Amino acid sequence: MRKYPSSKGKYYRKTLLVILFAASIPGLLASLGIYWFAAGAIKDDMTELHRKQMEERAAGMDDLLGYLEQSIASWSLESSFGEDLKNMDFSLPANSNEMRNISQVLHIIHGSHPLISQVQLYIQHEKEPYLFNPQLTYLHEPKLQHEYENLLTRPERFMWSTQPTVLRGASQEGPAKKEPVIMLSHKIIGADGGSFGVLMVTLVPEKLLDQLMALTPYNEGSVFLLDENMKPMVSSNDGVEAEVFERSLREDILKTGQPSGSSIKEWRGVTYSVSYNTFDRLGEQWTYVAAAPMSVITSSVELISTIIFTISLLMLLAALFLSWIASRHIYSPVEQFVTLLRGNRQLESPGYAIDEFKLFEQEWQEISLESKALQLRLEEELPRIKESFLLQLVQGHLQAYSEKDIRERMKHYGWNVSDRKFTFIIVQLTGQSGIHSRFDIGEEGLAAFAAANIIEDTARDHLPQYSVLSFHNLMIGVLVIQPLEEVQQNGLQSFAEALTAAVSGTLRLAVTVTISQPTTLVRSLPNLFIEVNQAATLRLFRDENQIIDMNQEYVQWDEHAESGKNTNYPFALDREMTEAMRMGEQEKMELLVDEFLGEVSAGHEKEYWVQQCVLQLYGSMQYVILQTGIQPHQLFKGKNMYEQLSIIREPRMLSQWLKACVIHPYMEHLKKRTNIQMKRMVEETIRYVHLHYMHDISLDSCARKVGTTPYTLSRLFKQVTGVNFVDYLTDYRVVRAKELLRTTNLKIHEIAEGVGYKHSYFNRIFKKYEGMTPSEYRDEWRAG
Repeated sequence: MRKYPSSKGKYYRKTLLVILFAASIPGLLASLGIYWFAAGAIKDDMTELHRKQMEERAAGMDDLLGYLEQSIASWSLESSFGEDLKNMDFSLPANSNEMRNISQVLHIIHGSHPLISQVQLYIQHEKEPYLFNPQLTYLHEPKLQHEYENLLTRPERFMWSTQPTVLRGASQEGPAKKEPVIMLSHKIIGADGGSFGVLMVTLVPEKLLDQLMALTPYNEGSVFLLDENMKPMVSSNDGVEAEVFERSLREDILKTGQPSGSSIKEWRGVTYSVSYNTFDRLGEQWTYVAAAPMSVITSSVELISTIIFTISLLMLLAALFLSWIASRHIYSPVEQFVTLLRGNRQLESPGYAIDEFKLFEQEWQEISLESKALQLRLEEELPRIKESFLLQLVQGHLQAYSEKDIRERMKHYGWNVSDRKFTFIIVQLTGQSGIHSRFDIGEEGLAAFAAANIIEDTARDHLPQYSVLSFHNLMIGVLVIQPLEEVQQNGLQSFAEALTAAVSGTLRLAVTVTISQPTTLVRSLPNLFIEVNQAATLRLFRDENQIIDMNQEYVQWDEHAESGKNTNYPFALDREMTEAMRMGEQEKMELLVDEFLGEVSAGHEKEYWVQQCVLQLYGSMQYVILQTGIQPHQLFKGKNMYEQLSIIREPRMLSQWLKACVIHPYMEHLKKRTNIQMKRMVEETIRYVHLHYMHDISLDSCARKVGTTPYTLSRLFKQVTGVNFVDYLTDYRVVRAKELLRTTNLKIHEIAEGVGYKHSYFNRIFKKYEGMTPSEYRDEWRAG
């Protein structure tokens, strides 16, 4: 395609040619100055910068290891690592849940830190020591037992181990690995102060090496870590040459006698910048050392100087050469840029002359419009971004950030947090299962969305700065930001009353508003969120509007502080419920559930008291289920029943949940199992009757034989066979007697004894069933 440059373009090309030629000479001179005179000064500056970078990044690694130590110390107090482990027999099925819980905790510890390679729990059992790795393993090898017992006998409760050990391969097949490992171990202390176990964490050598490599910004040189005895723990180099160099560095450090420092070392024709410092790790001092060749540090300066010199020289030569060629070649970059901006668009006419800089202006305006569109889209997404940030903040996911960092982010999102205090308000919706509610069960998300919009409108009229958070479980949070000098009680109380009236009147749901105490620290909002959630359980367990202000003195954790009464747990109803479950009386269980809830929620009982009572009742019901031989996790299909039960806040929904999710599945399973057991016991009874009918057998003896009560056996026998036990036994004996009368010549009294009767009683029974005496029956059969 033919190109048509403008007259302005020719002028710009000539001007560019002059500027290029004039600018090339100073650049050439500057590059020479940098190359010959500034390299030495920059080398010193880069060495000092290397040392500072080492100190800063080493502090980060120190924090990383410190966080690992704090985490392991916290995990050693895990409730799953209780003292009962040293007496627990995991071969019993009853302890399978505890075994799985311990394995899950060890998996969680393994994933909680990037440096962790392996997590082990050793327990010194009274019979035979065992190891979770994270699965249960019994230690039969004396050598392994001796290794773990050495950890228990050491005086330190919390220690690092860097000696060669076989512990790393304790759970692997084949011979254990012998190479040194770095292991952090924490003893498990019992109630008597003695240790009965050890929680051990092995670090990933490769990841620890990566952290060491992060201590230096250069890929060349040597980085290694020394223990308290100045022996190498981890090194970035391999080979004899590297070992000799590292040994020389250790000798230099020992000569200085200083815990940290930096120096220049000449080694076999290469100059190294050496920096070292120490970590304090549980009473021990670890020393890190980083040595980088000076050529690596200054190579960038020398390269840049060479490049500048070369480019300047080339520019000078190019300017001399381009001075006698057409300006078109000088101007080609601009022309190419014009072509790039224009794309596939062609000129309107052959004589059309485009103004390149006008084109640049047009393109800039288009880019500005696109930028404004993106800015508008960002403003639309900002509320969702702010809500996501607040959710992370109040739920404790930003604890790693400092107070200053969080405030800066809040300012960036548009909040004014300077000289401000923060109050958190929780709004809970109840009464969804009531007949006047606008929402059905299962529409919790829709109800929470509608309530959040109403609260947003109400807050706009009462609060200068706020944010509304929807938790999508019939709970909405409001973060209120006020000036420090502002008195909050009256304003927040009126806001609570207004939003209660608005939500309750519009959605026909009961509202409980809980107002927290104010705080001036943003980082304390997670604790404030937990406290206000706990205070929300002080509400009366009724479907009515309530306001709980944590700033009021009467808000106490004693649920009977106001009334002065003493409410006890209804143990009698608990016992009746367990007995009804054992007897399989479904209707009685459902009536007892309603009676129990009515008693514990009567009067002015608080929510947390009712929840504790219902959780205790469910615990009793689960105990009965276990006694009947049914596994709850199979019956309830692995659901977390305690978690589901703890979030229900209405008496009617509690009753429905206990009936539908606990009683009905239990009764269905019980009926299926009872039918099988019932048929088995009746069949065993009939078989016993057929084998021992000639002896003195009774309902009691048969009941003992099949392992049940006479009453239960009589009821089951009638239900399965359709006749009573006594009638069946008598009928079978008469049938056997008739057979003997027909096929033998035995006397009547001998036949009576042969079927388990006395002679006189046998005659009456036989005549009652056959309408004739045994003798008449024999004569009639023979005559016929």
